Amino acid sequence: MLFYGCVQKNSTPDRVARLKAVFWDMCTLSSSVETIEHEATDDTEAWTEKKLHITITPKSADDMRTAYAFSADQNSTLTELLDELDVIGGLLANLGISDEKVIEVLQRLPDDLSPERRAVVETACKLVGKVNYFWGGKSSAIGWDPRWGTLMKVTSPGNVTSGTYRPFGLDCSGFLDWVLKNVGLPSDGH
Repeated sequence: MLFYGCVQKNSTPDRVARLKAVFWDMCTLSSSVETIEHEATDDTEAWTEKKLHITITPKSADDMRTAYAFSADQNSTLTELLDELDVIGGLLANLGISDEKVIEVLQRLPDDLSPERRAVVETACKLVGKVNYFWGGKSSAIGWDPRWGTLMKVTSPGNVTSGTYRPFGLDCSGFLDWVLKNVGLPSDGH
């Protein structure tokens, strides 16, 4: 539901319709009705309950090769992508907190810490181990920035990495600015 809500916010009805079509191309829908007979008790009559079970099952990559009649080049590219699925998954990282050390830090926060400060620490921890240091890196994204992890040229002067290509991420002030924006606090970007 969140995905659909985000799509509607910045999309035309045509784009939403195309995304819905792709979703249904990628999934199968099945249903079944379960009938449950309930016996009579002292104070109620016997009755029949019907439960509708709806299952949405994603199709595999191989199913999609067939559904879209992939060419040899498309099949080769898909195979390469699937071989690198772990790497791609890391680049598409979610903002969940799973690192044990980070969870321990959050558990040790003082009980009397204000909700705003707690939100800042929790939000900062969401990027630990997921976003690279990048000299001059800034992001105004709310949530995950899809540019993170993509190879980009460091254009900000004054660092040994200037002029080189690195996985895009945040520098110190960019990190703090992203955190503050994502918890709804003002930031001047420095």
